[in-house]
Amino acid sequence: MGTLAHYWEANENKTEWTFFLKKGILFHNGKELTATDIKYTFSLLLHPDFEQFWLVENIHFIECLNRYTIRFHLYKPNELFLQFLSFPALSVIPSGSTSYIGTGPFKVQTYNPNYIALEANPSYFEGRPFVDRIEILNVPREYEKEILADHTSIFVNTGEGSNHIGDPSHKLIKGTYEGSTLFTFNLGKKTGPQQNLFFRKAVHKLIDRKKLIADLGPPRMIPAANFDINDSLEMTFEKVDDEEIRVLLQAAGYRGESVQLFTYDRHQPDAEWIKQEAANYGVSFHVTILGWNEILKQENINQADCILFEAVWGENELSKLELYQSGFSFLRQHLNQETAEFIDRNMTEIMAASRREDRSILFSEIESRLIETNALVFLVHKNIESTFHPSIKGVQLNTRGNVDFKTIWIKPDLTEKGK
Repeated sequence: MGTLAHYWEANENKTEWTFFLKKGILFHNGKELTATDIKYTFSLLLHPDFEQFWLVENIHFIECLNRYTIRFHLYKPNELFLQFLSFPALSVIPSGSTSYIGTGPFKVQTYNPNYIALEANPSYFEGRPFVDRIEILNVPREYEKEILADHTSIFVNTGEGSNHIGDPSHKLIKGTYEGSTLFTFNLGKKTGPQQNLFFRKAVHKLIDRKKLIADLGPPRMIPAANFDINDSLEMTFEKVDDEEIRVLLQAAGYRGESVQLFTYDRHQPDAEWIKQEAANYGVSFHVTILGWNEILKQENINQADCILFEAVWGENELSKLELYQSGFSFLRQHLNQETAEFIDRNMTEIMAASRREDRSILFSEIESRLIETNALVFLVHKNIESTFHPSIKGVQLNTRGNVDFKTIWIKPDLTEKGK
């Protein structure tokens, strides 16, 4: 939304936000973007069954002041409203449409869960992309070498596949995820050993993160003390005395009950490793591996005693808000009522705080609460790798592990003149 406006302003208490739209922005279907399209888009989203309803629930009403000016009226102050509007789920579509028609640098030609084809938008208001077409694939392990050998491919290894570079002539760049792998404890579930604080403490302590990294290798990089890799770098991770873990399990009254640990393909090795380590102390984990769409189903989230996943801080404050508020968040859905209410109170203060330093303190209070109650277990920070032919230029990894397609271009072979 920020790139669609050339200027914006807010009232003093940040409950009214007015945006002055750029003229001449065209949707992929050739229609010009106006304030009416923005109001229409948000009319579709302002329903409680929208999974990212937390992004829009503070919107009281929207008014179109003229063709290129729109004003949002909020129930409560929100200093972060600009960040909210930048969230992909709030992408603007033309009035009367429900399909993938936007204003961005690429048009969606084909979309399914394992394959997306994008074509350059020649009318993009910030300049045409440098490449004509982008295809995004989920690559099965058995085809990794084929993809790596293809001079037109950019291979991003997020941990599911092997860690070979392939052709030594290819370039390799590395980045670091902002965030951490972790698993939740389902404190909203009325039964199960995870309800006991002493049990949760024992599980936290029996996981030797340095051993996890040594045993499983890259892309696992640094033991995680919390979400911030810089904080984790300053921490020491000493192996906990086995007797301390057994005392905690005894205090919890644990009698070998099975703990249901759910995760998806990317994290299967970590889940199986945790299962084996826990078994050394008589703790029984049952690991269930689901596809991404399956693990998002409410019945699976409710059934799991723990869910292992990766929290990525790609949008910094907004990513934290998403983790604590979104209907897609495993952490949010596994909180007990008391902690959820504590977080919601802090969220109201965070959105009203004008200083980033004050918001940081409030975020830290939430994280401290989660750590003190062992509502989750932090595991490791990871890095990410991208491999590609040297002729592909402009490749950069962002903090979410994604490539900015708009900056990519392919340097032609100048020895083949006229082709």
